[in-house]
Amino acid sequence: MLLCGSWSLIGLCLGFFVSRFSKQLIGVHEYTKTSHTNNETLVLIIYLCICSLVLALYISKLRNIPLFTAFGGDAKNAYLQRSESGNAFENYSRYSIFTRDVLPFVLFSSFSGYIINKNIKYILIFILSFTINTIATLANGERSPLALTFIFLYITFIFIRNNKYYFSKYIIIMSILSISTIYFMFYIFSSEGTSYISILSSISGRTLTGQISPAYFYINFFPAHQDFLSGLSLPNPGGLLPYTPYRITYEVWAWAFPELARQGIVGSMPTIFWAEAYANFGYAGVMLAPVLIGIWASALSIALGAIRQTPMTVGFIIWAAVHFQNLAGAGLSQFILDFRLMLVGGLFVFGRIVSQSLGSRSTTSHMNSVSKPSKI
Repeated sequence: MLLCGSWSLIGLCLGFFVSRFSKQLIGVHEYTKTSHTNNETLVLIIYLCICSLVLALYISKLRNIPLFTAFGGDAKNAYLQRSESGNAFENYSRYSIFTRDVLPFVLFSSFSGYIINKNIKYILIFILSFTINTIATLANGERSPLALTFIFLYITFIFIRNNKYYFSKYIIIMSILSISTIYFMFYIFSSEGTSYISILSSISGRTLTGQISPAYFYINFFPAHQDFLSGLSLPNPGGLLPYTPYRITYEVWAWAFPELARQGIVGSMPTIFWAEAYANFGYAGVMLAPVLIGIWASALSIALGAIRQTPMTVGFIIWAAVHFQNLAGAGLSQFILDFRLMLVGGLFVFGRIVSQSLGSRSTTSHMNSVSKPSKI
């Protein structure tokens, strides 16, 4: 497993350098400064309203709110309700794509807009989107997303300011805030009598080894208990291909924790991306997958760098960083046919087209009013 993990880092870097070398050959120009514009606020408000409606619909269909149950001291039922509101919830992915992807995109874009333009509209959108995002992450008891939100808002600030002084000045404050948020969520969902040391141990374990340790189960499960899947865990959009996708994260989890599966709990065991490549194609998949993903992620970075850096562009760049950091704890299939990237990317392109259209009309109207002769 050490060799697989080491090669995944080397392969990602190799793919990155291949993509960057191709960029030099092509001669792609990158924007280095952000642009001031207020034309994107209307689009962000529309997206925020859509996310709010989806979140309200999702919460209305929950039988119980896991966070409230945890506050009541019933950690065991809260754990079961987390399963019911997440992996076991019907069409959960359709709701989560708005609450966990589109909503953070609006959040990062509005925060960028406020830093760049100091416009009251952006700060109001940011406050609303941050509040709704907090409700979305806490509603079903997820532990890490809220802390990640703080971290990536901080990264957004550093990205725009492009100043090492701000990085060193606020890093301690941001670290304390993130760790405190994670500790609070672990404390709420811990059984009564759990010591503070045990909670801190759980946090450090999840942070340092939580994403890589499940890969151990994948290596032991395949091919000893299940033949290599040969692509069966990969997406099958609309059932066009003659196979039913294998629920790899659930099947490995059920094999590792059969007692919980027998209790009706629907869990999952996501892990680093190369583990799913191994489960499908053996060590050949482990060798090839990091290089391809490195090329793809770097190519996307280059493409975004070639676009004028408006608040919405910065928001999409930060969202993409959040999205691709999930490679540390998500399967390869999510990035082969990436519906989330397609949807958020489509909304980004649509928003830029609409905002540019609004800007063009505003400029034309202003020029006409200036050139129009006044009556004496």
